[in-house]
Parts: sequence; structure tokens; C-alpha cells
Amino acid sequence: MEQIPIKETILQKYLKIKKRYFPVQNPIKLVVESYEGEIQLHTVEYPNEGTMRGVVFIFLGQGSYMDFYGAIFEQFAKQGYRLFGMDRQGFGKSEGKRGDIGPDPVNDQLIFVDKIIEAKKLQDAKKYILGMSLGSLLAARMIQMRPDFFDGVIFTIPWFANHDLWHINPIKRWYIDFISCCSRDSVFTRMKRSEEYEEYFTYIKEHDPLYVGVFRHNTLSKCLMMQDKLKQEWSKIKIPVFMALAGNDVVVSNKLNEELYQQIYHKMNKCTTYEGKPHMLFHQEGDYNQLIVDSIEWLKSLDNQDKVADGDAFDIHYKLNL
Repeated sequence: MEQIPIKETILQKYLKIKKRYFPVQNPIKLVVESYEGEIQLHTVEYPNEGTMRGVVFIFLGQGSYMDFYGAIFEQFAKQGYRLFGMDRQGFGKSEGKRGDIGPDPVNDQLIFVDKIIEAKKLQDAKKYILGMSLGSLLAARMIQMRPDFFDGVIFTIPWFANHDLWHINPIKRWYIDFISCCSRDSVFTRMKRSEEYEEYFTYIKEHDPLYVGVFRHNTLSKCLMMQDKLKQEWSKIKIPVFMALAGNDVVVSNKLNEELYQQIYHKMNKCTTYEGKPHMLFHQEGDYNQLIVDSIEWLKSLDNQDKVADGDAFDIHYKLNL
């Protein structure tokens, strides 16, 4: 009799991930403004192997930190992409009040990008962004503020709006904003999910001191305002987009994400839904793997498209000079 494979739990898949620090720690000194004054943020680099195809700036989701993902993003470096990332204020190895993303997280990331480009002399390199969840929201706002600066973006499990299960009505929104104004220390009470998820979440909190599980009202209020602004200025996103969605995501609104995707056009745009995968797919060995492969192939397709365009331009120039 054929045995039915035993389904692995969220925690079991998480424990299979090989954690590895990025090989270059703090390639630049990054100092930004917090509510308490100047603080230093932790930055990382993964140098490319072989000829550099481009630079990828990585911005993570709520609670995450860069050095959890060294082994995962090594695959980009092996394909010629030079990677840089940072832990936001209050997260990972960066300074700041735990769980508080600071007064202007979008500006923090723009400062980071500018300093990396200047310090590493990458002005002429192709520049891409890969965002996860909250990182996708912040990345989108960066692009809206600098529409022609980046050459492409990968929005993975983008938190552009809450899933219907976590819908925030106007009264609750007013309450969040009010509490945020009254106290930056106030922590949003998270709603419990399935027993399987709570096992995973409890384990991370107890065994990973760099993971930040708290969600402050001040941070949530700021994120909701950024979501409003993102939707108002969505048409400013004109660069190539790869949107990667998790089919079993109960955190973000895939419905809204798909609607937004339909409103932008570029011949290199791509949207893929990874069926059956959860929002925390980057914490699940076996779930993120195909997404990484697809992301690299999509970046390469942009590079190939540019080469074709350059060839066409040369051909036109050549014919005009005959």
C-alpha cells in the first residue's frame, strides 16, 4: 500500500532553513534620524560572482532582519547580482526602539540606496529592488518618489492592503491613529491564528532574539497612511514589475494586489501566484525556492531585453549612416 506523505508543519519547514549571515557586514556606515536622535542602522552586502548584471536592494517585511536570509539570497549573487540590504530602525541588528520604524522609513531606505551607490561607485549599474510584504510597500513609495531611478522591482507578498480577515474599518482606523498620537509605546494586540501558526510564531519569539514580533500603533498608523498614498499615486509606477503572490495568503489582500497590477503596463511586467503558499513563504523551506528561481529569471529577461534594445538602436544608427 502506498504511504501518504506526512504534511510538514509551518514550524518544521521553518527549522529546515539554513541560516547564514551575509558575507559583508556593514559595507557602509548608515546613520539616520529617529525620534530619539541619530541612530545607526545595520547594513549587509552579498558580492556578485562573475560579471555584475546589476544591483539588487532588498527591503524586508515586518519583524524580519537581513542576516536570516543570507543563504537564500546567495543564489542571486551566484547569477551575477550584487545585493545590499538593511535592517530598518528598531529591527534586527539596527539601533532604535524595538518595533518602531521611525519617523520616515521611506527616506531611510532612499538614504541607504544613495550612500551605497556613492560609496561603491554604482551610478552606472542597473538598479533593482526586491521587497517583501511591508518592504514592498516601502519600495513602491520609493519608486513613486523617484519614478525613473530604478530599472525594475520585485514585489513579493506585497502589503498594499490588509486581507479581508484583518479589515480595518474607519472607526478602528481612527482609534489606531488616536492611540498613535497619544503614545508611541502602545503595542497593537495581534489576533491569534491557527494552532499550527501560533506554534511557529511562539518558537520564533522565544528562540530568535533578533526577530521583532511587536507591532506598535505608531508603526501601523504610518503604514496605513503609506498604503493610502500608494493607491493615490499608483500610476507613477512605470518601471518593469514582477508581482509575486502567495495563494494561501491571509495577511495581505491579493484581490487588491491583482487589481493594482492590472492598472499598470510594461511589456516586461509579470504576476505569478504561488498556489497553496502562505504569507510567510520566505520562512518556509520548499515554499520560497521557485519564487527565487523565477525572480532571477525575470531579472535576466530584463537584461536580455536591454541588450536587444541596444542592438536595435545600433542597427538603426548603422543604417542611417550608410
